[in-house]
Amino acid sequence: MVDWVYQGKKRFRVLRRFRGSLHSFERIMFEFETYNIVFGILFSLIGFCAFWYGRKMEYWQPLAIGLAMMVYPYFTPSWMWTLGVGLLLSAVLWRHHDE
Repeated sequence: MVDWVYQGKKRFRVLRRFRGSLHSFERIMFEFETYNIVFGILFSLIGFCAFWYGRKMEYWQPLAIGLAMMVYPYFTPSWMWTLGVGLLLSAVLWRHHDE
């Protein structure tokens, strides 16, 4: 929806944002917070090491978990989700480290 904003004698077109809607721009865009970037890099590095280990040893569990750990930070909307999913995948990786 478009609104008109007046500043002095000039008129500007402004796009109205629906703050309560699930389809708002803020809810669709990912947050580029410092914690989100740091946790994403940290868990991606752990995932890269697990992927590399799984590929060299020909184990499919660390390979799949490492691939998931490298990819998931691109799809998490906030740093809390990044941390939570990263800790969950790290626990799953620790569980399968001897197999």
